Amino acid sequence: MKTLLLVCATRMEIAPLLEQLAALPHDERTYHLSPNHQLMVVITGVGMTQTALALGSLYQQVVDVAINAGVAGSFVNHVPGTVVNVQSDTFSELGAQDDDTFLSIDTMGLGSAQVRVSRPYFSPLTKTLPIVSGITVNTVHGHEPSIEKVKSLFRPAIESMEGAAFLLAAEKFGWRAAQIRCISNAVERRDKSKWQMNKAIQSLNAFLFSLIQEWQNDSH
Repeated sequence: MKTLLLVCATRMEIAPLLEQLAALPHDERTYHLSPNHQLMVVITGVGMTQTALALGSLYQQVVDVAINAGVAGSFVNHVPGTVVNVQSDTFSELGAQDDDTFLSIDTMGLGSAQVRVSRPYFSPLTKTLPIVSGITVNTVHGHEPSIEKVKSLFRPAIESMEGAAFLLAAEKFGWRAAQIRCISNAVERRDKSKWQMNKAIQSLNAFLFSLIQEWQNDSH
């Protein structure tokens, strides 16, 4: 049995996909796509800690491909609804303050804040996406001075609250993996009237549905 693992922080972000899959035989989190293919859906909850806890429970689970999917904010003026492939991510808050200077764990000699998987999942569909770098945060940015500071430190394209935790787990577990994000808003002073969440969710789910079909057809 081949298994595609789909990891998402909230059910809302993949609700359209789950509605499309509802007619398939399934239990609480596994959808039986065919006699030889299954989709395992894990809703972790928001944030790095929740993601790490949920994925830690999958230690030794046989996974052929793992996908982390969700919405994200963009630092580089992506059009809302743009789907991107986050190939590297950074725990951007992990470090120390030295007066006005931020010291990353790299600078402190305590490890590396950046993570990428050694077995990235590429397919004809994922290869059509822009490859970007991200940061993973506990507090999403909405204050112009802090936005400019994090841009100068890490030059990220997007930010999320789970991505680096997922990529780290995928790397430790040896999974073929990809982090797929869809842009819902610019990273700027918080103004929800500018967010296009519905557009982002629809675009993300259309891509995921096609990706699942492609994986199933190509993994016989």
